[in-house]
Amino acid sequence: MVFERRCVSCTTVGTSPCACCIARLRPCAEASVEGLDRCLVVVEYDDMSRAIIGALKYRGVRSVAQWLGTAMAERVVRAGEQPDVVTWVPATPRNRRRRGFDQGQLLASVVARRLSIPTTAVARRSRGPSQTGRSREQRLAGPQLRRRGHCIDKQRCVLIVDDVLTTGASLGAVGALLEAQERCVAVVAARRQ
Repeated sequence: MVFERRCVSCTTVGTSPCACCIARLRPCAEASVEGLDRCLVVVEYDDMSRAIIGALKYRGVRSVAQWLGTAMAERVVRAGEQPDVVTWVPATPRNRRRRGFDQGQLLASVVARRLSIPTTAVARRSRGPSQTGRSREQRLAGPQLRRRGHCIDKQRCVLIVDDVLTTGASLGAVGALLEAQERCVAVVAARRQ
């Protein structure tokens, strides 16, 4: 049986997201995240981007990662950044098991392929709650991360990938693990205002 591909936002038959929905997304300016040299953002987090990102995170529509990751890589290029390696904010072990994948790792893989640079996992998430649904104060405490295995070799620029920026605590926690690097830059798909 062949299933029609539909836009995850408007359900129109065709690509996902469709060109009309992409055109309705609102570009977003850079954000400031403590501990990072720069944080690039693709779009504002609104109903449209929430539907697209939610399709990846909560419905397992992995094809959306191709569009999101490509848009994130293009944002990095437009900003003039030239990272040496890509890493990501890891999902909680529970979410990774439930989804069958880590959306941050999936996005980082697409970004790295588009930029023709390697990926490496630098952080492991300890058991504990997801940032999703937590209060601002709880989010600011950030996720509990620890260095994963060996240290990353010193790079001129490390790019950290995440899906949604709310307080910046998750990105900052990964950045803290990379404090020996010359430059840490992040790119996120969307920023919640």
